[in-house]
Formats: sequence, C-alpha cells, structure tokens
Amino acid sequence: MTTSTLQHHRQKKILSDYELYKKLSDDKNEKILILINFKNFTEINNLFGFESGDRVISLIGKYLLKEHSDHYDIYRTNSGYVLLSNANDFLIEVFLQKIANESKIQNHLNLNYIILKNLKISIAKSASKDIYEHAKEALHNNTTKTICYAKANNKHTIPNKKTISMLFTIKDAINENHKREICPYYQPIINNNTNEIEKLEVLIRIKDKDKFLAPSEFIPVSKKIKIYNLLTIKVIQKALKDLKDYNIKLAFNISYSDISNEQIKNKIFEILEKNNAYEKIVFEIVEDEKIEDEKIVKEFISTIKNRGGEVSIDDFGSGYANFKQIVDFNIDYVKIDGNLIKNIENKKNLSIVKMIVKHAKEFNIKVVAEYIENEKLFKIVKDLEIDCSQGYHLYKPMDKSSVIKLINYKNSK
Repeated sequence: MTTSTLQHHRQKKILSDYELYKKLSDDKNEKILILINFKNFTEINNLFGFESGDRVISLIGKYLLKEHSDHYDIYRTNSGYVLLSNANDFLIEVFLQKIANESKIQNHLNLNYIILKNLKISIAKSASKDIYEHAKEALHNNTTKTICYAKANNKHTIPNKKTISMLFTIKDAINENHKREICPYYQPIINNNTNEIEKLEVLIRIKDKDKFLAPSEFIPVSKKIKIYNLLTIKVIQKALKDLKDYNIKLAFNISYSDISNEQIKNKIFEILEKNNAYEKIVFEIVEDEKIEDEKIVKEFISTIKNRGGEVSIDDFGSGYANFKQIVDFNIDYVKIDGNLIKNIENKKNLSIVKMIVKHAKEFNIKVVAEYIENEKLFKIVKDLEIDCSQGYHLYKPMDKSSVIKLINYKNSK
C-alpha cells in the first residue's frame, strides 16, 4: 500500500520543478509520471487573454489537487503539470476515468469546452531518473492523440468499469461517504471441551447503501490498488468501539504487508494502546503472503505478547509457514486450513491434520478447526482433540447487534 496516505504522506500543495528533479534523482523505484499540457496554449491566450490563461492554469492545478492528490504528488513545471506516484497501472486508469469525464471537469473548473479539447497528456512508467524526459519526448512526438504513452508503457492493462467502481466504493467506505461504511461481522470460536465461546473472529464487510458486500468482492481490488492496509486499520478501530464494554477476545486477520509496514504497524499499536485493548486481542497472521523478513514478524509478535495479546497462524497447512517457524515465532494458536477440515475424511488430509495436532501439542500450541459445517465434522475434530472450532454449524457471522445479544444471553446464564 505504498500509495496510501498512511504509507506515504502526499503533499497537499503544488510542488516545484526543482522538487520534481530532486525526487526523480533520489527515488530509484519504478514510478508513474503523468505530464499534462495544452496542445495550443497560444490559442487559449488569444481567445481569453493572458490573465485568463493564467487563471486556467491555476484552476487546473486546484482541480488536480482536489481529485488526485491522494495518490499522486503534483508538480508545476515549464512543460505543464506533473503527477508522480509509485508504479501502479490501476491508478493510471483511475486518472484516465476522471479526466475522460469532461462534463464533470468543466463544471468543477467552469472552463470552456475548447480548453478541455486542448488538454494533452503523456504517461510514462519507469524506474529511470529520466522518466520526465521520456514523457516530454512522447508529448512532443505526438501530434494527434489527446493521450500518449512513453515507449516503456505501451502494454498496461485496463481494468473494467466494475473494478473501477469498486475502488471508489472502498474509498467511500473507508471515509464513510455516500452511505457506505466498513462494518465488522463477528463469528464465535468455541472451546471444544466446554462448548463456550472463547473468542470472536472479526470479519470485514462493506455496507454499500442498502446491501452488504462480501470480502471476495472488494479484498482483491483493495490489494491490487494497495489500500488493503487501510481496511485493516478501520476494522480494528470499529470492532474495538463496537465491543468496548465487553470482556471478550477479538481475533483479527493481519498480513505480512501490515506487519512489515512501519506506519501501519505503529498505527495498530497506537489504536490498541488508546483502547487499552492488548489483552483482548488475537492477531491471526494470514498465510497468503510469503514472509520476507522473519525478524520483523518476530518483533511484532514479541510486542503483542509482551503487552498481553496473543498471536495465531491462519490457514496453517495451505501456505508458507512450517512448524519450525511457528516454534521460532512463539505462536499461541494455529488455525488449520479450512480445505483440510472440509475434506478431512480424505485419508491424506486426515493424516496431515493428525500430524499438525500432534506437533502443536508437543509445543503447547492450541489448535483451531474452521469450516465446521455439520455435526459429523464437529465430532471428528473433537475426537482428534482439537482445542477450538469455528463454522456455520456452530455460529454464522453476525453483526454488532446480534453478537451483543448473544454475549448478553451467555453472560446471563
């Protein structure tokens, strides 16, 4: 999520060409650079006068700040306006979608149609410090098209309208705009010996006006455009607020990209400290990302545990983690991959589950089985002496009001 405001502080002002050259000289990462100019600014000056021409430039700068400064740093140069960000083809298409909506821009800027038709845009993607020169060269060589690409950037893919729409839905939900918001859902995890609720896994949903979106609809998009970490932050904040008056453990999924991002990690610590919530937290490290630096993960786990929290490996058996890592990480729980549990009557899967349980018990690590969808599965995992269970057969995910009713009912018995 290098393009998010939590990861990279975007300047909410127009920067100079000197600052652009310095940035390009210092930053060796692959970048997107969008150069915006006019095909014939002399014509505009002749039609409207030099003072109006300067006003047009100023208005376009204000428009770019308002609409694009979340994802791009914006510079004013002799060649026009420059937008600069970390490489992400998806952001190019978001920019193009907004620019293509001429009526919206015209209303926002109160500009004449002829000005819009004189916009000329060059897009380059490169790690080279000469990316700006590439964009200018492409602009100079192009005499017909409104939008052109520097040679290195001819093959980027264009997401469909549904994906673009989902981007704006996610951003609205994070900012709680247009009747959209992040809504935590809660699924109880029970202790197999007592049948009592041991903790709640916090699941994320987006409320989109009068309907709820499942994670499969928005998580892939959020990862592609690198704002997934913002969802992690938001769901932790909201869940702690929902259940601040209840003494029950909450389990949150957390990714390696969350843990390895210093700003995200520190924001999580800040939230937990503010809510005095370490002792009610379990972080489930998801298995869909390779751990590049084990030291970072060990330090995160140590901090959480030293302050009273617990840590689990999610979907164990599906990804990169092995028992040596788990022992080294000093994990409290392993949650067995749901596909192994759903198909546990397969001899191979049963053998794998038995091996996981055996080794976990040797190191005093608790085991959780998810996807318990019927009584037969529930009996099998209990017979295998698995510590905890989770699934639709026991409890379905529920909203705030439903889980509070359940907790109050359990507490009253």
